[in-house]
Amino acid sequence: MVSEQNTVDLKNSTLITYLKTVSFPGFDKVPLYEVGRFFFRSLQRGALTTRASAVAFNLFIAIFPGIIFIFTLIPYLPFSNFQHELLMMMKNIMPQNAYLSIEGTITDIIVKPRNGLLSFGFIAALYFSTNGIVSMISAFNAT
Repeated sequence: MVSEQNTVDLKNSTLITYLKTVSFPGFDKVPLYEVGRFFFRSLQRGALTTRASAVAFNLFIAIFPGIIFIFTLIPYLPFSNFQHELLMMMKNIMPQNAYLSIEGTITDIIVKPRNGLLSFGFIAALYFSTNGIVSMISAFNAT
């Protein structure tokens, strides 16, 4: 009678043998087994998580200048009552204390055209989003 442990070992060795023979198109005939082994070794060394953290941080930092740019662009848009609708939507979505603390600033930004802040928001968003994309490309190239 074959024990359960021997059956599991047999299945694992069959799976490993299969993964050593299969490769996806575009992998230059590198077997899936080697790809998986590389992936798990990278996880153990922490290299993969460090790169992922760097990419996430850089893309997260790019959000705030992007929001500044979009909000300073609103006074230039020819939509009637758009500012009021945006404020009402923010009031419904955000917690009351948070909305009350930023309402004056947001109202000031979306009502009065500000060329300097618009330029700053655009340049900062471009700079930080470029950093995010470059870090993503570097992370992909390192693997």
